[in-house]
Amino acid sequence: MPSRLWLSAESWDFGTKFQGEPADFTIEIRNIGAGPLQFSLKTSCGCTAITQLTQAIRLTGHQYQYQLDPGKSDTLKISYNTNKNSPNVSQSITLTTNDPEKPSVNIAVSGKIAQLYEPVGEEASNGTRIFFTKIGRDEKETKSLTLRNSSGEPVTLTLKPQEGPFDVTLEEIKPGFEYKVTATTRPPLRNGSNMMDVNLETSHERMRTLHVQLNAFVQPRVQLNRTSLAVSSAVVKPFKQRVRVQYKLERPLNITGFEATHPGISAELLPPNTAAARGAAGYGFYDIEVTLPPASELPKTGGTLTILTDDDDPEYQKLEVKVIVVNRANTGGMTGNAAPPQAESPLTGTSAPLGGGGN
Repeated sequence: MPSRLWLSAESWDFGTKFQGEPADFTIEIRNIGAGPLQFSLKTSCGCTAITQLTQAIRLTGHQYQYQLDPGKSDTLKISYNTNKNSPNVSQSITLTTNDPEKPSVNIAVSGKIAQLYEPVGEEASNGTRIFFTKIGRDEKETKSLTLRNSSGEPVTLTLKPQEGPFDVTLEEIKPGFEYKVTATTRPPLRNGSNMMDVNLETSHERMRTLHVQLNAFVQPRVQLNRTSLAVSSAVVKPFKQRVRVQYKLERPLNITGFEATHPGISAELLPPNTAAARGAAGYGFYDIEVTLPPASELPKTGGTLTILTDDDDPEYQKLEVKVIVVNRANTGGMTGNAAPPQAESPLTGTSAPLGGGGN
C-alpha cells in the first residue's frame, strides 16, 4: 500500500519583520497512507533553516532522509534569518517524497524585511557596513555612516561599549530620528580583515538592537603569491615551480638568500621582468624559480623553503614556502617537466598574506 503525505500548510508568509527580528513557523507533516512515508528536505538558501525532526526515523545511506510510519506525524520547525539585506523574501523548502501522488512539494517562504533605521549619504551603498580599504597596519582613518529613522515614530539609539580594532562614537543629529556612527581605525591593525560588529541598543519593543559592521582590510606590505608547493606522488624526477615575492615600492627590500630543509629543494632568483609587473602599481617584485625533488626523495611531512630578505621588519625577513607531498596521479604541470610559470602575472587579491601582527 502506498504512503500519503499530508501537510498542515504549504506556504508561510511571515509578514513584515524588522531586520534581526525572529521569524519562526511550524508545519505538521503526517503520513495518512498505509505504507511508510519516506521524504527529504532541502531549503533554497542558507537563510531558511529547519530544526532536526524528533519523531521521524532518520535514514542513512538511503535515497531519502526521513521516514514516517503509517499514522505517524512530526513537526517542521522553520525559521528565517531576517538579518539578510533583501527587503522582499521569496524562498522555498522542497519536500521530496515516495508518495506517488506528491513526489515533490514546494513550501513557499515569503515576507518583507523592514529597516528600523536606514543608512543615508555617501556610505549608504554598503548598507549598515563601513569598509576601510587600502589601509596600512599603522594608519589611522575615520569614516562615518548616517542612520535615519524610517519607522515614523521616535526611536532612540545608544552605543553599547565594545573592544576591537576601532574607536566608535555615536552622535545624535535629530533626537529619535537621525544618528551618525563614526569609526576610526585603531593601529596597529593585523594583515587581512579587521572586523567589528557595533551594537546599537534601541528603544523599540520589536527590535532591541541594531548592528553596524566595520571592516578594515590591510594589504600586507610583503606577500607571496604561493605559500605552498605540491609534489605529486607520480613525479619521478626533479621539476621546477615559480614563486613571486611582492613588496611595496615605498619600502623596498632585497632577497639575500635561501634556506631549505631538504637538499633536493633549491631556489634561484630570476632576472627582473618588467613587462610582467604591469597593473601592479606601487609594487615591486622578485620571481624565484624553485627546484623540487620527486616525491620518493621527500619525507612524508614534505619540507620548507625559506626566502631570506633584508627587510627591517622581522615579520618579513623569513618568508616560508611549504613543500607538500600529495598522493594523486597528476597535478597539472607535475610530470617531471618545468611547471607553467604561474608567477608571470601580477599578484591580485588572492595573494597569501604573511604573518598576522596587530591586535
